[in-house]
Amino acid sequence: MLKTKYLIFSLLISLCLQSSVRAGETIIPSLYVCGDSTAAKNKLPIIGWGEMLGNYLDVRHVHIENRSRGGRSARTFITEGLWASVRSAIKPGDIVIIQFGHNDTFSKISTARYDLPGLGDETQQIEEPKTKKPYTLHTYGYYMRSMISEAKAAGAKVIVLGSVPRCNWKNSNVIRDEGQHVTWAKQVASAQSVQFVDVNDAIARVYEKIGPERIKARYFPQDNTHTNPDGAKLSAAIITLGLANLKDPTIELFITETSLAKANAVIASAEVLEKLKQM
Repeated sequence: MLKTKYLIFSLLISLCLQSSVRAGETIIPSLYVCGDSTAAKNKLPIIGWGEMLGNYLDVRHVHIENRSRGGRSARTFITEGLWASVRSAIKPGDIVIIQFGHNDTFSKISTARYDLPGLGDETQQIEEPKTKKPYTLHTYGYYMRSMISEAKAAGAKVIVLGSVPRCNWKNSNVIRDEGQHVTWAKQVASAQSVQFVDVNDAIARVYEKIGPERIKARYFPQDNTHTNPDGAKLSAAIITLGLANLKDPTIELFITETSLAKANAVIASAEVLEKLKQM
């Protein structure tokens, strides 16, 4: 009888240990990328930087979930249920990157997706162009705060990025912060006590070393907003360095010395290629 009880007890302990190991093996943080077409999968010849992050991050220690979707603003990412899908999947310890701005300004092509400018609590009653139903429109800051606060409440680390720059130039300088959404993104991140990375300026500085004609020919095959795979790799490399500069212990688990070496090599090769062509 004692032997039988001992065997049963041993079996239970063994099962518990195996369960703990399995649980330990599956507790890998997910990194959710929430953005527009500049980060999304898209269709070749264009592709977003979110699809290229895996080239640099140590995917043994992080699971990348690129939930970005073309044509979305901070508002429509929420109203179309894309954010709800992310929010329901977040577990404590995950990382959520949020980058919006390109589709948030009112224009002829954005009447169904724009939001009010700024960070305040202003509202405007509108008719949704698609549904023809009344809708209370809020500011860019309102929608960003909603996503940030809900992600934090779910236990995630939130990082806000400035929008990647377009291939728009004035003289030899990339036009930064079009529509002021980079400034507002930085301000809302500060107000919500989350981290911010100004990739708008960081990418622009690399572009300026290469020049407008080369950047356009090399990375922007379709328009001045969407990159090809090489352009997406370059953006992802610069974003990787920006994330590493946060010096965050969670991020350092999957941005290793190898990650930094790969990212720096891609940036250096783009700059060296330009120097060779100038010789």
